[in-house]
Amino acid sequence: MLNLADSQIALAQAVRQQNASFLGENTDRHRINIYARLVRNNTFSFIDRCYVETQKHISPSDWLHLKERFVCEGKSNSPYFQDIAEQFLQFCRKKSAVSATILELMDFEQAQLLAEVAIADVPQEFEWDNNVIMQLSSATQLRQYSVNFISSHFNVLEKMPVYVIIWRNSNFDVIYQRVDELDFLLFNLLSDNPLSFNSIATKLNEIGYNSLKLLQVLQQRWQTWIEQDVIYPFK
Repeated sequence: MLNLADSQIALAQAVRQQNASFLGENTDRHRINIYARLVRNNTFSFIDRCYVETQKHISPSDWLHLKERFVCEGKSNSPYFQDIAEQFLQFCRKKSAVSATILELMDFEQAQLLAEVAIADVPQEFEWDNNVIMQLSSATQLRQYSVNFISSHFNVLEKMPVYVIIWRNSNFDVIYQRVDELDFLLFNLLSDNPLSFNSIATKLNEIGYNSLKLLQVLQQRWQTWIEQDVIYPFK
């Protein structure tokens, strides 16, 4: 007779494989089939809700097969939407189940979910000047990809290096935007350590970015990203 721990493992295997024989000959096969369908319905639904654009670049049969492989072979043991989506991405990476291009698109869609569920109190109003210590929003994700799917609104996966920022604003909207090297440098400086604008300008001067025109452009970018809820005073 199986102990409790072994019974739980056997039940999980029976549900994953849709095979009641893992639990012995006297197991109610109908009950196991119901559990298996429930697990698949929930898991498949979570994956489809996260990877909306990704599945458009994979045939329906291959997409279904990939989700089924994840249930059968993966180690997902969480009931939470964001955990299942992350574990599915990790499974696809580990198994090399899709191309590197598709993995980048999947990473982007997962980053959108991370921005959505991030614990962050994004203020709607605040006072600041160039000496106020500012931070990058905790509801922000920075990504660098070798594929540009942003410009075509996900219709074309073009081989082209791009920088992308994904963030959640104070209205709980999740937004993404392609950015240039200057923005990406600015965000990375802030992600490493909260800084004031004047401190950022000093750091850029130290590494050779010291033109007046650049500082003017940077000041405009700083203002823009504050208005977009990407940068706000450090708490």
